[in-house]
Amino acid sequence: MAEKNIDRRVRVTKMILRDSLIDLMKEKPLHEISIKAICEKADINRSTFYHHYGSQYDLFDDIVKELSISIWRIINVSKLRKDKFITMITDILTYCENNRELFIVLLGANGNFNIGETLAKEIDRFLDRSSKNDIYAYCTQFFSAGITSVLWTWLNKEKRESARDIALMLNAIIMYGIKRAMVLSGNG
Repeated sequence: MAEKNIDRRVRVTKMILRDSLIDLMKEKPLHEISIKAICEKADINRSTFYHHYGSQYDLFDDIVKELSISIWRIINVSKLRKDKFITMITDILTYCENNRELFIVLLGANGNFNIGETLAKEIDRFLDRSSKNDIYAYCTQFFSAGITSVLWTWLNKEKRESARDIALMLNAIIMYGIKRAMVLSGNG
């Protein structure tokens, strides 16, 4: 019983630190945020912070790691479904919408989460296209940057289209764009 309480307290403390950092990142970039400011915002002492993290960058990395794990779980579940790509994008967009405030901060001017590069790698992993030619790699990078931009725009709208509608639009753009690029490069 005591072990569960400790785990719960650790989870709550980390959640408070995470939320405090994200709140502070609404105002300034990570490199301008001190551990003292995070602790004051979280109303915890510095020794508690250092018990869990070595720096504000470690806390940020933990947030990104949690997001990556959650998104990879969505991707793995989507692989088992019919209409895999649309389902995956819909589920990821829904996850982003459910964590809207966090993603707006991470994708905004004060975030330094290179989501475009990460998304390109995850799309390659999902589609198992790592052995394809350079044209495909360029297309993946181009579309991941586009998806990031669409995500940013979509999350910042008060009245948003459904996640499925955005996923269908992205699928059409991506599939047509890749096919066209392959034809133009002589590989299609």
